[in-house]
Amino acid sequence: MLELFTLLSGLLASILLGVIKKQTTLLDHKIGEFIKPFQPTVV
Repeated sequence: MLELFTLLSGLLASILLGVIKKQTTLLDHKIGEFIKPFQPTVV
């Protein structure tokens, strides 16, 4: 279970980083709103 969670987290993180680097501020903001509940420490 922990292995699956780690794998999915790594994959999701890499996808999010790629999208944030490519896309506009609007999409970046939407992603930020989406991950905020899961990563409250992200500013």
